Amino acid sequence: DSRSRGAEAYGETDLFRLARVDSRFGSLALFHSLGYVDATYRGGPALGNAVEFAPDWNLRTGLSYVRGLVSLTLQRTDVSHQFTDASNTPQTIDGNQGRIPAYQVWDLTASVRHRIW
Repeated sequence: DSRSRGAEAYGETDLFRLARVDSRFGSLALFHSLGYVDATYRGGPALGNAVEFAPDWNLRTGLSYVRGLVSLTLQRTDVSHQFTDASNTPQTIDGNQGRIPAYQVWDLTASVRHRIW
């Protein structure tokens, strides 16, 4: 028996628009997304432990440039630690169970769309 509850917030602003840059140069958006989840076991032998593969925090921050049919996005994701099992094992010798430390991922995405007549 487990319970998961949380909240997520997202914000985005166009930096070119704020600086009153001519729209023909496209848009440059700064964005942030923050998610919090409290996922814990409410009964059984894992009572009070964190639910496996459920990090408490997930933060995404990035910049996205769009002009016409071309877009480019750079994003950083930060994820808090999590466990691989309901027992919340700190670490096992074989590495199959245990705590997954917090980590960051950088992602660069580019796309060019084309029109189909």
